[in-house]
Amino acid sequence: MTRRQTIKILGAGAGCALAPGLHGQAKWKGGKKVKQFAPHPGTIRMIDESDGSMRVVKAEDAPERQQFVYLDKDGREVDSAAEAVDRIPVVEVRLAPTDGKGNLVPKDRAELIRIREFGPAGRLLRNTTMTPNKPPVRR
Repeated sequence: MTRRQTIKILGAGAGCALAPGLHGQAKWKGGKKVKQFAPHPGTIRMIDESDGSMRVVKAEDAPERQQFVYLDKDGREVDSAAEAVDRIPVVEVRLAPTDGKGNLVPKDRAELIRIREFGPAGRLLRNTTMTPNKPPVRR
């Protein structure tokens, strides 16, 4: 074995050892760059703040868009992994159904629902406010 072959083998081994820790780093596969991100930790806690109930769902059962938030180099959310340099797993989702005055109410009486998604260490990833799909209340 020549010195050049030995260096190539050692270099390839070092690259393989570092691969699991890559976040958004590009690797070459078949002449094409493939981004490597850490996997999801496995579960997402869903908490309803109106009644304090909690359920745990397997991350693999949720759509990818609900499992991860993709970020660009400036830390802004982007739509796809191809545009991202980092991917943060969603590990907790808090739903806060409220009446029109901001008071917590059961989901079936909510006029607004605030959804906050958190990553590891309580990092706020997204904050969304929606109106439930229901017919207008007639009085």
